Amino acid sequence: MSKSCDGAKTEWPELVGCTIKEAKEKIKADRPDLKVVIVPVGSIVTQEIDFEPRPCLG
Repeated sequence: MSKSCDGAKTEWPELVGCTIKEAKEKIKADRPDLKVVIVPVGSIVTQEIDFEPRPCLG
């Protein structure tokens, strides 16, 4: 099990084979500070996902 430098869990290999709902619930239980987003297989995503609201500067 990997952990970040602050000791928080960052990987859940035990969830392989679980349903999406089960996996999401387990991750949220282990790390309530995270926002869990379900991404369909084959989707293109970037690593800089940021869910914080930002002011419109235009």
